[in-house]
Amino acid sequence: VGSEMCIRDREQAEKIWEYSKKSFTHNISRFMKLGIPVASGSDMYINMNTPQGKAAKRVLFSYYECGMPPLEILKTATINAAAHLGMTGRIGVVKPKAYADIIAVDGDPEKDIYSLEKVAFVMKGGIVYVGDQ
Repeated sequence: VGSEMCIRDREQAEKIWEYSKKSFTHNISRFMKLGIPVASGSDMYINMNTPQGKAAKRVLFSYYECGMPPLEILKTATINAAAHLGMTGRIGVVKPKAYADIIAVDGDPEKDIYSLEKVAFVMKGGIVYVGDQ
């Protein structure tokens, strides 16, 4: 499915997702076995009229369903993605002078990746959007 296609029928979108997931599972399993770093990203929201955040979480949860450990999943969306973009040390880390958009969740995503559903704090560009303001 190309990103130029927009699927309006939810049932059709789910069928495409299930079909794509088989290939996705196979490839992610091979990458893990070969030690190939995975960088998380999704343009699925364009194809399936799904909010971008929901689509991105769906990808992360799919990594878990493929057998990827939660800590490795968190790396796909942070340091691995930064490395893929040539921005190691500037994004995907929390340190002085790095660009940091931060979330805090209720739970420990290293033990329960689904705790990413329980967002308690969001800061983007230094502005707090959710949480103590």
